[in-house]
Amino acid sequence: MSKKLFSNAEIQKLKQNPNVRNVSPRTSTYSNAFRHIFVARYLAGELPRAIFEAHHFDVTILGIKRVEQCASRWKKAYEKTVL
Repeated sequence: MSKKLFSNAEIQKLKQNPNVRNVSPRTSTYSNAFRHIFVARYLAGELPRAIFEAHHFDVTILGIKRVEQCASRWKKAYEKTVL
């Protein structure tokens, strides 16, 4: 989990993104559809930041560390179910 806390304004902005299921000051959860799209594009060689930005996320709000942690976690989950 990232140490960066979201402000109320950042939470409201993130909640407007259809790829977000829920946001609290400490965490954000994403739709299953976005996770699947992310993994497919990531495995095709696209960078995590580019994938998030292509889906209308402001990476400066999320923080690059949080984006990279999502990539790592979702890739491991994918490998666990496929392999």
